[in-house]
Amino acid sequence: MNEDLQSLYQAHMQRTGDNWTPRYRERCEFLRTIDPKTFDWSDNGFLEAYWRERDNGIAGIGSGMLSHEEFENIRDELPTISKEIFLAPTAATLDSMMQWLEECKNAGKLKFTKKGVLRRFFCACDPDNLSTIVKTSDLKRFVRNWNRSGYGPRVELTDNWVTLNHNVMQAIRSSGLQKEDAYDVSTFAWRLAEYFNDPSISSLIRGASHTLNVQVNSRNQIGSRAPLNQILYGPPGTGKTYSTIEKAVAIIDPDWVASLDDDKEASARRKLIKSRYDEYVKSGQIAFTTFHQSFSYEDFVEGLKADSEDGQLNYFVEDGIFKTICQRADSDTQIYDLDAAITDLKTQCSEEPLRLTTATGKAFSVSYRGGKTFRCLPGASTEKRDLPANVQHVRKVALGETPDNLYCASYVRAIARHINSNYSLDSNSEAEQRDSAPHVLIIDEINRGNISRIFGELITLLEASKRKGESEQLSVTLPYSKETFTIPNNLYVIGTMNTADSSLAKVDIALRRRFSFEACLPNSNLLSELIVDGINVGRVLETINKRIEILFDRDHCIGHSYFMKLNKDSDVYDLAKIFGDSILPLLEEYFFDDWEMIHRVLGDHLKAHEELRFIIERFSNSELRSLLGDDWLNDVQTKNQWHLNQAALYMPEAYIGIYDNNLNTVDYVEETALDMA
Repeated sequence: MNEDLQSLYQAHMQRTGDNWTPRYRERCEFLRTIDPKTFDWSDNGFLEAYWRERDNGIAGIGSGMLSHEEFENIRDELPTISKEIFLAPTAATLDSMMQWLEECKNAGKLKFTKKGVLRRFFCACDPDNLSTIVKTSDLKRFVRNWNRSGYGPRVELTDNWVTLNHNVMQAIRSSGLQKEDAYDVSTFAWRLAEYFNDPSISSLIRGASHTLNVQVNSRNQIGSRAPLNQILYGPPGTGKTYSTIEKAVAIIDPDWVASLDDDKEASARRKLIKSRYDEYVKSGQIAFTTFHQSFSYEDFVEGLKADSEDGQLNYFVEDGIFKTICQRADSDTQIYDLDAAITDLKTQCSEEPLRLTTATGKAFSVSYRGGKTFRCLPGASTEKRDLPANVQHVRKVALGETPDNLYCASYVRAIARHINSNYSLDSNSEAEQRDSAPHVLIIDEINRGNISRIFGELITLLEASKRKGESEQLSVTLPYSKETFTIPNNLYVIGTMNTADSSLAKVDIALRRRFSFEACLPNSNLLSELIVDGINVGRVLETINKRIEILFDRDHCIGHSYFMKLNKDSDVYDLAKIFGDSILPLLEEYFFDDWEMIHRVLGDHLKAHEELRFIIERFSNSELRSLLGDDWLNDVQTKNQWHLNQAALYMPEAYIGIYDNNLNTVDYVEETALDMA
């Protein structure tokens, strides 16, 4: 048995003050004593205990429990349903029961398909083979973490909750717990899932009566080890934005990234990663944005927008990129399916008007002509003038929310009701798995925006402990929509910061405290074997950066990415283009047009021959004497002018002279000239 798994199980068994397992055992053992032929399956106490109670000793359902009205709506059907499950708690029975839930929802007996309540009763009927992890997405997350942990045999993913749960319990038992009590193993599975999600707050750790021989790392020990909030910082051209692509993919699918052959050619490996990144962007699991001086809270979180159509001005709350990806990451919403449903409905209504009725029975037709509104034409209208139903309002109502400034409410609710009734939003197992997966928001140039203005009150919620589902979870009420908002704990934020634009010391202290910082520094080793017309490009970059550190600081060094486009077939003309278009303008910006300083950074002051100098004085001493007189040297206000020597950009010796002191002698230059002659 794996030592770490054994330590965790011992901690589970030595918990004190835990009455869950005894209550769980009592509920299940009662079912084992009944005779299905003589038992009164309609007994009110039985139905209340197993179908109605929020925390009935088997599993807590939380907000997924049956409301009083829903319970009464299906009470007459529950005896038959209970008996069928009791007699055969199998995968086939689950499929049949899921169909029954759909029918109840479509008939208006249930507001949503209460899958957790149904699965909880399956758990009670078969505790030997079914853990109390009642949510499919949580069970799939457990499987992914279990497979990475190495604690036992791998478990294959499947969409049927019963089959997957059977496989999980079999894997746990075969890892050395074959002889352990079924109830202890089942409750251990639930606590192990909690430990996988975050060992630092796991009840296994808190409840242990001895010191565990298990390393407790930060969040997501088994899965991605990336911090929830991180910033890549460094000088220009060090590959910060470039690196975010692989980091984002590694957070979402670390196994896939790890499986890539390290010996594969770098460009081929990068192409595969970029392709996977594009897929995640398209699906909404990764989002990218860039901060700038005019970027605001309204762009990032939510803002009030105006829409004019047919001369009528309508206002609505539009979600920003951050709120949108938070909703996508939140496992309590079905945002993927809803977006797809609305897109499908738009297509349908653009081809042919859809006929619906309001809650009061009034007929109307829905069309879509592009933009942000559906167009609704009342059936009894003689004016043939349609009315707008805002798409965002439809979306919110479909999610069970009530938007402010709801216009044409009866039409909006009718469209939302049509979507919920016809698209089965909460029954898509693939979406359920996807919603629980990590999501990544990349913020390029994060330090260029006004952090306080952009994040507003949400800066506090970024902390790992303040995220949804954590021990110190916090929520806020958004100013425009008045919605209660939390940041899910599976959303990762990756920022990039150009230190040449603003030093770390000037970063908002609230941002610094909530983000991990990772330096991205120039790496001349990546260019060490690159020789272009006899020029060692790696040594050129290394020497320039050393001089910049001495004359300025390390935050303003030059990154290696400027030269990464060079290869073995490149020549001095390719290098000249990089220097002329990128390196020299960057140095000019760094040193505020102090060309004498740039002259020193490039080592021109050490070169004996003026032809090899990139930056040269415009006037010679004799010209200055002719222009200003003999006493010009004593005039402290006199400053010679500098200009770029274009010819030097195309001379390999000029670049070699940046790092090779042997070249910076008159003898060497003269010998080279004779050889060339």
